[in-house]
Amino acid sequence: MPPLPPPSERFRQQHAHLLQLALEIGQMFDAAGQVADADACRRKLATFAGALRVHAAMENEALYPRLLEHPASEVRDAAARLLDECGPLYDEFHDFLGCWPTAASIRADAPRFARDARRVFRKLGARMMKENDTLYPLADAHA
Repeated sequence: MPPLPPPSERFRQQHAHLLQLALEIGQMFDAAGQVADADACRRKLATFAGALRVHAAMENEALYPRLLEHPASEVRDAAARLLDECGPLYDEFHDFLGCWPTAASIRADAPRFARDARRVFRKLGARMMKENDTLYPLADAHA
């Protein structure tokens, strides 16, 4: 029988999927921020938003509440630190999404969309890396 995957495996897979989608969106605009196909870009952004919504719900409803009550103080402290540092990030993404509701909005100011997208994806990527590199190994070691 193969060994069970670590408890964080599903979250790591979601991170990999989200990072891949963000990369694909980033590849849709050139260095000047022009988007060749705003319709495809907006569809990909909607896919990203849906995947992030599922991931955030799993984190906020299951993972973080469990880690914040973990018997090991180092796990609780790491989870609390990440929530404090990165908690409002999902709201920031939803604000970004609200600024770009359609392909037409992207076409109307593609360079600004590209700047905004790079900024929010950098922040989300940094959070995912902190979780992957710090929180998940700690949680897995104390599972």
